[in-house]
Amino acid sequence: MGRKRILGIKVSGRIKSNTEIILNELLRPAKEKGYDIEIISLIRYNLKHCTGCFGCNNGELKCVIKDDLEIIKG
Repeated sequence: MGRKRILGIKVSGRIKSNTEIILNELLRPAKEKGYDIEIISLIRYNLKHCTGCFGCNNGELKCVIKDDLEIIKG
């Protein structure tokens, strides 16, 4: 079995914001236990709102909107 991973998602656009400080503190114990930690900042991605078109119900379960969602899901 592979290493356990945790993804932290930061929404604030500010560098060293309270959100970033708190997120790092929340993830610190897991990192100390050997988990792989990755933090992404959503402000750096081109994400569009869901339109409710049900295009994702296409057998592949992939959104038809062309944005960076698949990069994040990667």
